[in-house]
Amino acid sequence: MPRFHELQEALSDISLRFELIHGEPYGPLEQADLGLRHAAKPRSGLTITPLVPETVIPVCSPDDLARQGPIDGPRGTAPHPLALLTGPMRVPWDVFLELTHHEGPRQGSRGEFSDYALPIQSAIKGQCVGLGWWHVVASQIEAGDLVPAGARILRSRDDYHLVMLGGEGQSREPVRRVQDWLLSEFRGLHRQLAAMGVEVLPF
Repeated sequence: MPRFHELQEALSDISLRFELIHGEPYGPLEQADLGLRHAAKPRSGLTITPLVPETVIPVCSPDDLARQGPIDGPRGTAPHPLALLTGPMRVPWDVFLELTHHEGPRQGSRGEFSDYALPIQSAIKGQCVGLGWWHVVASQIEAGDLVPAGARILRSRDDYHLVMLGGEGQSREPVRRVQDWLLSEFRGLHRQLAAMGVEVLPF
């Protein structure tokens, strides 16, 4: 949504309808022409294009980082309330801290949220540290509303994919134009992450 204005300007002659998925981005496209899906599998009648590796980054407000220090600093997570999501997550906080070889104190308080947008908004307001998925929080980091809360991030072996209805070359021209715009934007995310200077660990 932070890029929606640019999308409207670039494709002003195309009408768009968004179908939101609550929870993980899995499942069929139903009536949609395009969809963002995690680890999509090849299937007849679909064009599947890798967009960005699943990348998990701890985020907080700039003021919170200046006041409390990074979560991988001497004070660890202790001074930081950590935001958790209710329900199963592929990378909950305990897994993230273990895979990033976190050695500092972990006795900080934790708050639970039922919707992913809430911990991100709470992190922007300096109320907690949240786990951000790169393709979701990159715009807030670019705008300066969020910063990495530590020097290590995780990159999965799985990608997020853009799934388009129709085989290669079979989709309608407006759909291909939206696809091309999205692919261009996601290439920019790759460049932005490479310029951040964080340590990327595989999982």
